Amino acid sequence: MAQLNEILQSINKEEKEVDQQVANYISFLRQCGAPPATERRVLRWMRFYYTEEVTSRQQREILADPNLPDEFRLALAEGLQGDLFHNVPFLIGMIPRIKSEFSAQLMLTGVTRYFERDAELANHKASADCMFIIVKGQVEVRLPNAGSFLRILQRGDIFGDSALVGDERWAGSTGISATFTATTKCCVMVFPIDAIR
Repeated sequence: MAQLNEILQSINKEEKEVDQQVANYISFLRQCGAPPATERRVLRWMRFYYTEEVTSRQQREILADPNLPDEFRLALAEGLQGDLFHNVPFLIGMIPRIKSEFSAQLMLTGVTRYFERDAELANHKASADCMFIIVKGQVEVRLPNAGSFLRILQRGDIFGDSALVGDERWAGSTGISATFTATTKCCVMVFPIDAIR
């Protein structure tokens, strides 16, 4: 119970830090005379970024806690992952306990990154050296030359995973080269291929 109270206090502290950070940005933007539209846009981004970052940090801290028995850590990993890893080919069909354990370790090796709308996450000209899993938001997939739209990816969808088997194309698992661009604000987990192997 004491640990639960500590977690709740930590969450409240983190929320206050987010509010303070946003207040600092408001003050700075007003001092600089930023137009109200720019101020609103920056504040929406900062609120998105800090909220997602706090959540990501808390998940990692809880999963990495050496005092947490494995049984609880695995149950938490199952709850935290939810549908996040449902499209990862090498996890599909895995025994649930092993999948939870592997997912918990995977979450600890991943890096959370944030992208604004229209930001390019991966270009077809670059070699795939990591796997992306979309946590929040949407990403469009386009062919390189004609720029033809292929599909929208969302929570739990992945790309770059074919690099695990030596295919350096970002969309190698589908047999094509493609560019991936955010269509909304996005939060993704990035897993270096070496960390997965």
